[in-house]
Amino acid sequence: TLRSLDQTPRQIDHWLKILPAYAEFQMEMAAHVPEMLALGAPDRRLTMLPQLYIRLMDDTANLRIGLEPGLTMNEFQRLKSLYPQISSWCEELAAMGLPETLAHEELHENNVLCNGSRYIYTDCSDSSFAQPCFSMLVTIRATLKQGTPDGEYRLNLTSIIIGTRLASGDISGGRGTPGTDYV
Repeated sequence: TLRSLDQTPRQIDHWLKILPAYAEFQMEMAAHVPEMLALGAPDRRLTMLPQLYIRLMDDTANLRIGLEPGLTMNEFQRLKSLYPQISSWCEELAAMGLPETLAHEELHENNVLCNGSRYIYTDCSDSSFAQPCFSMLVTIRATLKQGTPDGEYRLNLTSIIIGTRLASGDISGGRGTPGTDYV
């Protein structure tokens, strides 16, 4: 894995190669959303998130309200009150025009195999069809553990460039490494 290969700030250099190739893969998968959903892939697209949030809030047994561990009644009420804001945020994100696609949701250094210049994404069990940037939360958190301010800047800049290319449908010239696979 990438984690066993390098747990230093140099790991950022790998991510600067991995992320453009991953974005290219996401662009390819955006054309297959209907087929993948018909096969049963999880649907966490922006139009679904408000409904999924309501379903989550309705599952009070798993939220363990008033129990340890669990939510207090005050925390639960605050979370329920966020529904209009969450719906609004989903509408704002949708207005950005990024095509919804496969989102790995656990793309971090232990889920990327590395063999020289070839990278393979693994552990796709939490993947869903969603807003493409949803993949980046775990990636950025995990990567910044080994990062430096310069590395953080470069990673954020790469993410912005990828997002711009995704929005325009132009991922040309963005491929970081040939031989990046998703398994």
